Amino acid sequence: MAGIIITFFPTMASYLIEEYPCVSLTEFMLDYEALGEYPYQIGVCKIGN
Repeated sequence: MAGIIITFFPTMASYLIEEYPCVSLTEFMLDYEALGEYPYQIGVCKIGN
């Protein structure tokens, strides 16, 4: 499971939130397209055993 905060515009909150990535929708889409998979390791939690 991955937690992420997506905003419409770049925001200063991304510098204040350490538990989850906080990115604009455009930034997320570009990062996802560049890697071809979920681009962030912060906020990823393993569920179950």
